[in-house]
Amino acid sequence: MNKSVKYAIFILITFLILLIGLRTYIYPPLPDYEGSISLKELSDTVNVYTDGFGVPHVFAKNESDLFLAA
Repeated sequence: MNKSVKYAIFILITFLILLIGLRTYIYPPLPDYEGSISLKELSDTVNVYTDGFGVPHVFAKNESDLFLAA
């Protein structure tokens, strides 16, 4: 391979790495904060709310359900 082909491959790989990094920065992989999950181990309803900072708040009617959901 001559020098210009190696340079073009280097530029292409660098561009792809930057593009992937930019996409990850703009659209970070976040967990799904919406939805419902049913667990047979729970004896009653447990609600989990996530505030604007991503901190989960767990509300349950008894401690065993609270610790299982947390």
